[in-house]
Amino acid sequence: MSDILAAMSMPREQALGALRLSLGRFTSEAEIDGAASALIAAWRRLTGTVG
Repeated sequence: MSDILAAMSMPREQALGALRLSLGRFTSEAEIDGAASALIAAWRRLTGTVG
């Protein structure tokens, strides 16, 4: 479990399902959009939802 999430008093079960994304000053809008789209697609595959 992440020390940061523990310091935030996040329950262990919830923290184990957390996903950390980091952005830098050179991260482009296109990269953010691509990552968001990939995460949404993965979630839909995992949950069987259609969007």
